[in-house]
Amino acid sequence: MGRIQRFTSLVLRFLIFHLALLLPAEVLALESFNKSLNTQPLYIPTSNHLSKRDTYSDAIDKGLNYLCFLEFPFGTRQSIYTTVGDLENSGWSRYSTEGGLTKLDDLEPAFNRLGLTHDPADVELIFWTHDARSTNAKGQTAPPSEAAYSNFFNPRHGYIVAENNYGPAYWFEEEGIQNPIYADVTYWSDVVFVEWQFQATQRRGDTANTRGTYRPWPGVSVPMSDAAGLAMLGTPNGRGVAWLLATHKEQFGKKTIESVTVWSDSGDPNDPQPLYYAYFVIVPLGG
Repeated sequence: MGRIQRFTSLVLRFLIFHLALLLPAEVLALESFNKSLNTQPLYIPTSNHLSKRDTYSDAIDKGLNYLCFLEFPFGTRQSIYTTVGDLENSGWSRYSTEGGLTKLDDLEPAFNRLGLTHDPADVELIFWTHDARSTNAKGQTAPPSEAAYSNFFNPRHGYIVAENNYGPAYWFEEEGIQNPIYADVTYWSDVVFVEWQFQATQRRGDTANTRGTYRPWPGVSVPMSDAAGLAMLGTPNGRGVAWLLATHKEQFGKKTIESVTVWSDSGDPNDPQPLYYAYFVIVPLGG
């Protein structure tokens, strides 16, 4: 397990998620943005497990709880898995992907408005795949779950774009495995933190003081004091952001989530299946 270190270069300012619309809470939170986004009612995919998932009010409650984890000094245990070795000992393997930056093309208008770039020199697409057996802290043999976390990292401008992320719990459920044995490291927040730390320390000279030029955003922004903002924070994507910050306060410092912005890549109000994105803004607590 890694020794806790604080790096001034671990400046994370925002995360962007593609919203897959697989959970009712996520769909309902997005529907609260519909009129402002000038789109038709959202297309809701058919799935047998939708009725078992969270409601909109549940998501609001969870979002409020996640803010409390960030803003109060108690109640959240800090992660002890902070190095590449910790991930590898839990059966995770790292893969760097060449040519994956074309997947960010849909975000280019948004990046332009922020004054940011996805130049290959600044951005790297990294896959972490859980593909090996490991022995967990209980002495149990944890099988590979085939979970995978795929994310774009740009420490120079202080952002992460979550590309495709499904954890061990998802895959065990999909395979119908009862009472699965988990490796020590399973959370997206731990894997992404280790990679962010690695990226930031490799490019320490570029990351400490660089900040994008923020311009008007092509979507709808709501603060975390708004019910729609809390609901979005209470979805699995929002939870990942909150948990990343809450369990790594020693490294990131005291941060909170200021707002969330939702936008669609479709310029056609009649598009029945537009792609939606959520952008979470991270700020110093009390700043």
